[in-house]
Amino acid sequence: MSSESITLHTLALRLSVAAFVLVVVLFFGNPALAGWALTLGFGLAAFGVRGSEKLKGFSFSLIIFTAVTFVMCYPAPFVTLGGFSMSTLIVPLLQIIMFGMGTAMSAGDFVGIVKSPKAVFIGLACQFTIMPFVGAG
Repeated sequence: MSSESITLHTLALRLSVAAFVLVVVLFFGNPALAGWALTLGFGLAAFGVRGSEKLKGFSFSLIIFTAVTFVMCYPAPFVTLGGFSMSTLIVPLLQIIMFGMGTAMSAGDFVGIVKSPKAVFIGLACQFTIMPFVGAG
């Protein structure tokens, strides 16, 4: 890696910290601009961590945070596309995701479930007790 790219990554990290501070200031003054600053902060952080071997693995997660922040702050362009309601895609996309997760499982995964059913029951119990309260909160 050249020293120029390290400088750019370091600069991006510093600018992301400044953007996050700006988010706090804007949140109380002009919340509409805080969304842009938060999106910019996550985007700069995603680029900035690419310069560090220890933090490089967080880049994809920060890119996801950037996209989610943008969509949550400015949802209008993502509600309809040329008169087509994007909400009709929720069920088919969930089906594709679940199918993909199912095809990624191996026989060893099922053997693990049979060998330690206690963990499965704890997970199920938490899903139907703790998660509703967290969602309501």
